[in-house]
Amino acid sequence: MARLRELRYLTLICVSGLMIAGCSNVPPEQQIELADSESALNQPSINWQKPFWEQGRNPPPASRTTPITHTSGQLLTNIGLVTDRAGQTVAAAWPADLQATAANYGFHLVSQTQLNEALSRSSACTGNVTTTACANSLAVFPGVRMLVDLGADQTSTIVDGSANVVYPAMTLPAGNTNEALMRLARERANLSPWTLKVFAGNDNRLYIAAGKVNGLDVGTELTVHKPGQLVSAPNGQPIAWRAGDTIGRVKVAELVGNQLAVIASISGEKPTSSDELLLDKE
Repeated sequence: MARLRELRYLTLICVSGLMIAGCSNVPPEQQIELADSESALNQPSINWQKPFWEQGRNPPPASRTTPITHTSGQLLTNIGLVTDRAGQTVAAAWPADLQATAANYGFHLVSQTQLNEALSRSSACTGNVTTTACANSLAVFPGVRMLVDLGADQTSTIVDGSANVVYPAMTLPAGNTNEALMRLARERANLSPWTLKVFAGNDNRLYIAAGKVNGLDVGTELTVHKPGQLVSAPNGQPIAWRAGDTIGRVKVAELVGNQLAVIASISGEKPTSSDELLLDKE
């Protein structure tokens, strides 16, 4: 009875055109022999519990995640978001998963509390945060390379504290504002490589406001450069940033917490807060 049932299914499949041409001309006895023969062992088995019209269908493709723009192994660039004006916060418009989105685009989101305190302590940021003077102050500590001023009307103004550029305000599209904001910031940050400034602590050691969360390890070497040069098109649009002359080399001597590192000189001049540290590519 079992073979008769298999024969009926084989005949139905042949009639439906799912078997090779000429299958219907094979005598039933030979069809059964073929199914039981060693030559059929290497052939795909038939699932008798599955309707014949679904046989051979490919499984649905697995769901795809959003492509990550950030390249694994690169250092994360510090980014700071100004989300409060005169006591009116707009932080509610930016969900808690913004840090994860930022990492996908090669950024580390500086603590809002730390950024707000730095803003209140910097005279260069009084009244207007979207200035190169304010951005330069924050680039030293808390190490903000890209400063983003967020407006309640979905506008964003980005200042690059390394390249000394204040970009025009842009209105973010409705929908996934996290993705739109980080994508815009990434496009702006691509103007120049990962860079950071040093500062002297009260213990007379040199520090940078970056650490484990940025991808730094003890022993990571950095090159010390004089201030870089912004290259602009004839219409004034920033198009490139050229690093200044190399004057020394330093390394990460100690990681202090997740967002702070001690810097030790290897050769050349000792860096100052006006110099730039770039990742050593040698």
